Amino acid sequence: MKNGGYAYIAIAGMKKDCHAKLPQELLLSWTPEQLEYMHDVQWWNNIVSKSKDCDIVEIKEMESNDEVWNDWLYRTMNMQ
Repeated sequence: MKNGGYAYIAIAGMKKDCHAKLPQELLLSWTPEQLEYMHDVQWWNNIVSKSKDCDIVEIKEMESNDEVWNDWLYRTMNMQ
């Protein structure tokens, strides 16, 4: 990345990090290894803020987060 450049990252996230005890519902769609990149906003802020060469402009939940999770939950529960 060029000095002074921007990085935009969009990753599916959690409302609250639950990696210490993954709910069985999540494991219906993903393996624990696949869930390693899915964390909450606070987790990502802690990771990115450790860089000395990075200024955080904004870290936030995507506007569609609730809708996407509700859609996933509806589909997952109706597949059983």
